[in-house]
Amino acid sequence: RNVPTRMAIISNCAAQGNMSIVMVLTSLVLSHHGSSLGAIAFSHMFHSAGMFAFTIPLGKLADRLGREKVMYPGVVVALVGAGLVAFTDGSYSLVTLGTFLVGLGWAAANVAATAMIADHVETGQRGRAIGVNESYAGAINVLMALVTGPILEWSGLPMTGLVAVLVALPPLVMWGALQFG
Repeated sequence: RNVPTRMAIISNCAAQGNMSIVMVLTSLVLSHHGSSLGAIAFSHMFHSAGMFAFTIPLGKLADRLGREKVMYPGVVVALVGAGLVAFTDGSYSLVTLGTFLVGLGWAAANVAATAMIADHVETGQRGRAIGVNESYAGAINVLMALVTGPILEWSGLPMTGLVAVLVALPPLVMWGALQFG
């Protein structure tokens, strides 16, 4: 019902959507370029490290700097990571860096968005608001997982990168409009 909560949900969904696109693509791209199963698993490990290894420092940073100053850069970091996977030549190091950045961006957006919701929603409604946030994030996750394969088949890998850009744009455009509008 309020703008900060809405922005938090949209930002979290953008990072989640990017992550879903990348996780559908990573194994495929790496396998296509000759990476072994062990190397692919190692790349996924870096993604998981990006998602979870820095949640406490990101939470402290969101407390110190403010939620928005962690959340929006998190969306941008996830977008950059998705671009590295979709717009590069499939080199192992760039794809692995991309998956790590997507995980890190997702963590920043998720931690800060959840904290922002807790800051702006009354105690009695907080669980419901977090549930809405998680439901929308789950829905975008499923949607992106479903459409990434067909987009890849019909239009190629760069188009999936364009979709990742489009998924990340709404919170960034809305934030810009709030700042400069």
